[in-house]
Amino acid sequence: MKVCDTVKSIAILGAGNAGISSAADMKARGYEVRLYELPEYEVTLDRLRAAGKITLTRPGKDPVEVVPDLYTTDIKAAVEGADVIMFTINTLLTERFSELLAPVVTENQVLFFNGAAEMAPVRFANKAKELGIEKDFNLCETSTLTYGCRANAAEGSAYIGLDVRRVCFSAYPASKTDELYRVCSQLYPYLFPGKNIFHTFLENMNAEVHPGPVVLNAGRVESMGDTFNLYEHGMTPSVIRVVLGVEKERRALGEALDIPLIDGMDMRHAEGYVDESITDLHYAFTTEPTYMMAKGPSTLQARYLTEDAPMALALYTSLGHAIGVDISVCESILTLAGCLMDSDYKNEGLTLERLGWGGLNRDQLLEVVS
Repeated sequence: MKVCDTVKSIAILGAGNAGISSAADMKARGYEVRLYELPEYEVTLDRLRAAGKITLTRPGKDPVEVVPDLYTTDIKAAVEGADVIMFTINTLLTERFSELLAPVVTENQVLFFNGAAEMAPVRFANKAKELGIEKDFNLCETSTLTYGCRANAAEGSAYIGLDVRRVCFSAYPASKTDELYRVCSQLYPYLFPGKNIFHTFLENMNAEVHPGPVVLNAGRVESMGDTFNLYEHGMTPSVIRVVLGVEKERRALGEALDIPLIDGMDMRHAEGYVDESITDLHYAFTTEPTYMMAKGPSTLQARYLTEDAPMALALYTSLGHAIGVDISVCESILTLAGCLMDSDYKNEGLTLERLGWGGLNRDQLLEVVS
């Protein structure tokens, strides 16, 4: 493996809130930036081109105006010569992007999934193998998106309300973590190296705070529409008890895999989502600015269910059964979420079998990610 010593050029794949905000931040910090989007979503790039610039704002700081070096729907033009290729995509599109990218990347480029960790590096490697592409890919991911952000392509604006202060990072396989951490920590100094890709997956708390509360608030989501805010309206004390039930099972998975996971509130403090003076989760969810910024969902057909249930809770459930951890709360939410969406999330979602790890025991699972 030969990767860059100093990052100079970054290709960002996906031009949603995260992609636009990342592009603006990286350009403002002096990197060459190319922003790629799938051809069917080129309208977003057209809006950015028409806006002429991206105005990046952060709380308490003066706005910064930047122009990325390239907007493109040509994957080869986007990534050729880039030191780091950063994915800021909906995890449901991982296999689609893998098909596009695997044939054109080189073995000295770093493929960095920056978002809610849902085993994207493993899925990328599996898709490449399925396509008959044999390369020594440099695959890594974060536990969560490195920003709390919103963007508007038509206005040419990006708002970063939070630079997350604690983000778990791991490579797949874990033997590459130190080297890829050296590269990616140039972009985000708050990264810390995790034990393996199970660590990043279990540090992602989306499965804890999204599917269960949305299932319990399904009627309000459908009746309130655009006026609904999950954190402001949906995180009642009883709903939070379900959140804590999922947290208990998530941490039990970590303990069984010998992965150190800190308490959920301690993690929110460390990441910067919640002020350290706040110890009540209900108060935090209903008052903290970063949560108030996260409007919606306005429909059940949203990533809080369609992504976080089949891609996170399904793997919690599959993993729990494989290593002997009680996962009954997660499994119940997964079943109800599938019922709401008329889908079989338990069997059709992300499972150990889908990852190619069906039938492996605890020690074998740890070995395969090492």
